[in-house]
Amino acid sequence: RQAILQTVEGRAVREGDVVILDYSGSLEGHPIPGFTGTKVSIEVGNGQSFPEIEQGLVGMEQGSTKVILVQFPEDFRNAAVAGKVGQCRVVVTEIKENVASVGEPQIDQIALVKGQPLRFVATTQVIPDFTLTDYQ
Repeated sequence: RQAILQTVEGRAVREGDVVILDYSGSLEGHPIPGFTGTKVSIEVGNGQSFPEIEQGLVGMEQGSTKVILVQFPEDFRNAAVAGKVGQCRVVVTEIKENVASVGEPQIDQIALVKGQPLRFVATTQVIPDFTLTDYQ
């Protein structure tokens, strides 16, 4: 799926936003190996992360930090934390929104035909600065 994302400022994270964040996980005060990341993108509400993290991001603002309790599933890949409640410290570094979802001009169709030029069917309005991101 393709989206045109635009950085937003001056408002909190909402459902459907793509949040760029740094995170680190801990259990009983000890870091969880392999449960850290920087500049990770999460689309809030699409189920790509722990539900507690996605819900906890809603209402946060750029630059804010929060510790979110996470219930690790019984079948979690790291057996040491499986079935336990850990903590995930998140720092929101950027908030982006899909400009198509806020009424901005959008690309209605992209046609790719081998040996043919790329053709866009879009509105005639100017699309503001944006980042074209491929995500699933």
